[in-house]
Amino acid sequence: MSKRKIEAFIAPALDLIPDHLEKDGAVERVYKSYISAMGASMIQSGLLPTLAIFSAPQSDSSAGDKRKLIRLLTELLKKWEKSNIEKAIEALGANPEQEKEKKVRDRINFYSQIGEFTSDTAEDNRLLYFAADYKGHPQSLRRIRRDLTDASVAVKLCLRTFKLQGNESS
Repeated sequence: MSKRKIEAFIAPALDLIPDHLEKDGAVERVYKSYISAMGASMIQSGLLPTLAIFSAPQSDSSAGDKRKLIRLLTELLKKWEKSNIEKAIEALGANPEQEKEKKVRDRINFYSQIGEFTSDTAEDNRLLYFAADYKGHPQSLRRIRRDLTDASVAVKLCLRTFKLQGNESS
């Protein structure tokens, strides 16, 4: 976990949580449990099994939808990455050479390969499929796991600032 990266995720997470998890001015308390369970699951089971569990539709309609967390985390990763691209290009100077700019974009432009989410159920599996595409590339899988862990810690911290409703055992 990177303290600096977690801090970089916090502001975009605060912007995205209301759009993805808030309902009637509050966030269901069960999402606090889900985000905690996600970190533990990644440690115990690994990245791909965790994404499979959290991307699957739930049979219990009374509990919060875990897929909302996947959507939130995916958008958070993409927003964070876009911010990094802009900062890196800005650091090149006022008139960056196009070759340098292209190298920066190619190096950083990773999560933008994940498509936009719609309400279609198959779209909820995009992060899982994206990670599965890198199964033979352990360095990329480590990067996804590390970034997803940092993003989930930021979301967990941010959820403390929102009004929570319902029971955790719902």
